[in-house]
Amino acid sequence: MKKIVLILCILIGIPAYAGIEEFKALEDFATANPTETIKIQAIRDFEISKDNIINKNSIIEGSVTVKPPKRLKRNATFTFYPSSYTYENERTEIKDNIKGKYIKTPDTKNMAKSAALKIGSKFIPGVSAGYYLVNGAVNNEEGNRAKSAVYSLYENSPLSLWKMGKDIEIKKDDNFYLYLKKYKK
Repeated sequence: MKKIVLILCILIGIPAYAGIEEFKALEDFATANPTETIKIQAIRDFEISKDNIINKNSIIEGSVTVKPPKRLKRNATFTFYPSSYTYENERTEIKDNIKGKYIKTPDTKNMAKSAALKIGSKFIPGVSAGYYLVNGAVNNEEGNRAKSAVYSLYENSPLSLWKMGKDIEIKKDDNFYLYLKKYKK
């Protein structure tokens, strides 16, 4: 049903106010010790509703909810609920129910390498294990080639999934991405 509505919106020309936008942090933020509200700056112009266009360099204020990291290497995440924005010393309240979920920037190089190793493992079993073993020995991050090789293999195997995920730390002036969309209260 949602797909049909989206297709109709595209065909009719009704804008669907959702998308990935880049922001700049105006203060430090960490999911390990979160603040209730944060201020961020828009990197480019974007539209959040028919009546609200957020201009480049607008300062957006809002509240934050945090999901802590979990086992199976599931990292922490947060959702930003914008309440107002300031542009050229004019403050505007955001009346629409908009939320922005934090998303990690895609690492296309590692994604391509991981996909190639998964496909290679289908044809030659163990090729990915051999790659990570050799890669660990060559990079020698642990100061001992044998230890580095085994650690690299372990970190890229299903055995390492019992570990906790990581917290998010965003420093002042760091850029990050939010997936913005409307929601129902």
